[in-house]
Amino acid sequence: PGSSLTMLNGALIGPGNKGRGICAVGAEVICHGMQISKFVDCVYLGDHSEGNTQDSRVRLIASDINADDCAVYISGNGLVSEQKTQLIVENSTLYSQGITIMANGSVTGNGRWGTDIQILHSTVTSNPDNKASAVYHPQKDSTLTVYESTLTGYTSMAIKGGQVYILGSTVRGMGAQQTPNPGMSGYSDTGDGIYIEANYDYEIQLTIDESEGGQQSVISSDNGYALQVFEPDADNVKVRIYSGTFSDEQRAEHLAVGTVQTEKDGTYIVA
Repeated sequence: PGSSLTMLNGALIGPGNKGRGICAVGAEVICHGMQISKFVDCVYLGDHSEGNTQDSRVRLIASDINADDCAVYISGNGLVSEQKTQLIVENSTLYSQGITIMANGSVTGNGRWGTDIQILHSTVTSNPDNKASAVYHPQKDSTLTVYESTLTGYTSMAIKGGQVYILGSTVRGMGAQQTPNPGMSGYSDTGDGIYIEANYDYEIQLTIDESEGGQQSVISSDNGYALQVFEPDADNVKVRIYSGTFSDEQRAEHLAVGTVQTEKDGTYIVA
């Protein structure tokens, strides 16, 4: 805790399907122009660790991360701090055999919420053959922003808590369509572009819009839904779609006030 590390224009290579490349606990880490690969977790933010009272800040800039299981695993500081554990991924490419960016939604002890994840001008991909998501965001009182980026996975985004903003980004689910079967740990693999599972009862707010530069969001699924909420009438979920293109028709209650949904060539456009 309290340490800082900067890594520039190099490579951090693991032994293959073992260990962690970088472990940050209350620390600041900057990786610029780095290649990190052949670890189970290439980057691990463990701010929930006992005795830690600080929050980590990790920035991955112009870097290439290729993980044997998880590119970035993040646990916030919960009740210990009002600040947020922060992950910024900018102009980078992240790929993993499992979930690419994974957070922990546990509320045991001091809890592991309180994170701020920003994915900016980046590509985040998981291996769809392994039924893995590009991003899994189960933690409450946390923020996820995806800005002018591309996310691809079996179920591309799985959300169970927090405020999520999809701005000028492409989100694609590639897996087989499956009926949700939610449990109290993990999420259902549905093959959706964005899948919201409301059974933790955490507040969930999803906003889909264009970026400041006018780039539109494209949310799609090869076999399932572009966006699915389970349960669709849950009181703890609020979806606001301002603009975007979707591979299926969106529920009227998910459309922001003043928007119109039209069908064109088999896709649905909200504007």
